[in-house]
Amino acid sequence: MIIDFRLRPPYEGYLGTQMYSAQTIGWINRVIGTSMPDGPVAALESSMPKLLQEMDEAGVTTGVTLGRHRPGTEIPNEVLLRLTQEYPGRFVALASVDVVDTQHGIAMIDKAIGEYKFPGISLDLSVLGRRVDDKRLYPIYEHCSKRGCCIAITLSMLGAQEFELVDPADLDRAARDFPKIGFVSAHGSYPYVLEVIGVAMKRDNVWLSPDMYMTHTPGGSLYVEAAQGYLQDRTLFGTAYPYTPLKDTVDRFMRLPFTDAVREKLLYKNAQRLLDL
Repeated sequence: MIIDFRLRPPYEGYLGTQMYSAQTIGWINRVIGTSMPDGPVAALESSMPKLLQEMDEAGVTTGVTLGRHRPGTEIPNEVLLRLTQEYPGRFVALASVDVVDTQHGIAMIDKAIGEYKFPGISLDLSVLGRRVDDKRLYPIYEHCSKRGCCIAITLSMLGAQEFELVDPADLDRAARDFPKIGFVSAHGSYPYVLEVIGVAMKRDNVWLSPDMYMTHTPGGSLYVEAAQGYLQDRTLFGTAYPYTPLKDTVDRFMRLPFTDAVREKLLYKNAQRLLDL
């Protein structure tokens, strides 16, 4: 069993976004060292049947798909719900939330968590110029704390307006102020690898989902080292699909020096616990 904590399928709202641009996929594949012929075929062809085939070939049983609500790119929660219903058991959705209009955002959380039964929410703050500990976000965090849902926040330099927006010190302060929330650093706050590992050492409500930055980039070995020890219960496997081919990423992960027990935690047991699957 493998739960991919960052898998964006070629489905409705995702299509037409920058992440499904052949130019973007090609550029990232060159940067991280995978070639286009071996790249995400289903993504390039916008084919859900081929994605399911690629998931099966890679052993990925479930994809966690992260919502997005920002100017120019919105993945409506109704679309995420339709995805989970159309492909039962293959996808788990983390809700899109409006962080500009917080009252609207809170209403979105109530519907997604209460009615749709999503296990958490997804925030893409750095492209909006927001820091994780921005006090304007605290009503959202407070509501998530009351509802008992996790928050996955996309944090890496590639999508951030400024490097400082990815600073793990901001995540540290938010995790301190809301200790009941499981905060997930999606993309693992790259390139602040050592710093975010330190935050996770200090805050036991911080989880790391380094995805392609663990398997494909310089510095990824630090995530591996931490996951072999104290972070083995709070590290999540992910591919960052469509930016990386599924099978290639799974194969690279399987070659990392984990014990069988730790590998099982990273591949699915930790995600099962966090998402209450």
